[in-house]
Amino acid sequence: MPGPISKVGIKITFPKTNSTVPVGPLVVNGTSTDTSKTDCLVHIDWNDLKPMQNVTAAGIDGTNDYSKWTFTFSQNYHLIVEGTNELTSKIVCLDDSLGNITTKFYSINVTGINTNISSNSSSIPARANQTNYESDGFKMVTYHGVLPQYKGDTNTKSNEFFLTFIMISYYQSY
Repeated sequence: MPGPISKVGIKITFPKTNSTVPVGPLVVNGTSTDTSKTDCLVHIDWNDLKPMQNVTAAGIDGTNDYSKWTFTFSQNYHLIVEGTNELTSKIVCLDDSLGNITTKFYSINVTGINTNISSNSSSIPARANQTNYESDGFKMVTYHGVLPQYKGDTNTKSNEFFLTFIMISYYQSY
């Protein structure tokens, strides 16, 4: 049986409030005062769009431990859009010793930006840039391309966009 609740709280830890994020899918991480020994549920929404969505418990004690939690904004609920996006987390706890329900909210705003980086607008198209014919009856085909990347996590103070240049080579008989 869950124990009494002394203090209820919730926080979105990533992304940081007022940060800039790419439009599209976004992983959100958070923490709360819940443990596997308390009776709480955690939800999240985008710009007050109902219904609020269930988050995934990520605490070390398993599926009922929302001390750490995660949620991915995707086409299944709502993607991050260009401009202001309000993300609101909610914790609801039942205190079995008193029968009371305690609810707390925590909101942040993030700004969605269109990066204008896609596989279609790569400055180096992913195509065969070089083909070398080898004497053993094989040809080596090399592809060069650019993959847009987004780096943001709870261990950095800034979110970064960067490009990863890739080169793929393989042998093909001719």
